[in-house]
Amino acid sequence: MALQASDVPHQLPPRPEGFVGKLDHYCFLADEFRPKKSPRGLQCVTTADFSDGPGSDVYYTYYLYSQRHYWLLYVYADWEGMETLPEAQRWFIYSFAKKGKETAKTAAIYLLIDTWTGEQYSDPPLIENEGILTVEDLVLVSKAIWGREPNISDSLIRNK
Repeated sequence: MALQASDVPHQLPPRPEGFVGKLDHYCFLADEFRPKKSPRGLQCVTTADFSDGPGSDVYYTYYLYSQRHYWLLYVYADWEGMETLPEAQRWFIYSFAKKGKETAKTAAIYLLIDTWTGEQYSDPPLIENEGILTVEDLVLVSKAIWGREPNISDSLIRNK
């Protein structure tokens, strides 16, 4: 009897050999690989809230960008005080990894794992939306880093 898709447990794909995400504020991407103009074709990965309490919402919306040599994980930062900055300054390259034969979804998974691990967040975020990664993927990412599930936004749960 063939397995139904729902009978197969959801799991992370294997980490591609040599795939290492690096935080751009610690290990800078060379200027020659930085887009000269605003990149087009960004794919939303997720929005995560790493606030440290009520009233201190710190939302990061992560976007994946594929270029010839690298995967770039952009962030659109949205927190109190950011609204005074020009729109272009709210976007920045957060992390990157040398490109191989991995899919965009696999790149997004391991860039998030390496980014959130590198930032040494003590707790999983509140997941506000899906993108390339589904809630199921983000739960597995959270478990891989913190050993537990993230919180999921009520509005995301209602839309399921």
